[in-house]
Amino acid sequence: MCPSAPFIARRLAEDCPVGDNNNNNYVIPAGVDVFIMIEQMHYNREVFADPNHFRPERFQPSESDTKINAGNYVPFSAGPRGCIGKRFAVMQEMIVLSKILLNFSIESLEPLDSIKKSAEKANRAKIG
Repeated sequence: MCPSAPFIARRLAEDCPVGDNNNNNYVIPAGVDVFIMIEQMHYNREVFADPNHFRPERFQPSESDTKINAGNYVPFSAGPRGCIGKRFAVMQEMIVLSKILLNFSIESLEPLDSIKKSAEKANRAKIG
């Protein structure tokens, strides 16, 4: 909910139309420095229902009312100048999760025979 960098600055390499799909009536010219307010983007009520509450399920593909795309949620920036600390942050998350799992017993709500397996680049369970 609170990215480590609340905003980023970029110099536009090309003209950038601004507005919604029906009203692209303003263009920011190439060469202009812009600030992207990441923290404010993550609290946008037009994109995130109830943005002040931590709800990881909002990122599930099954969320039918979701308007979230790659440009709406960028906690580590994006593209070639993305955050160099992203891998470190993900590693920290995995360490915290492993510590939690060491101290609690986790059980599936689905019986093992109802979990469909899919062989892809990495094995993952498909429930339902």
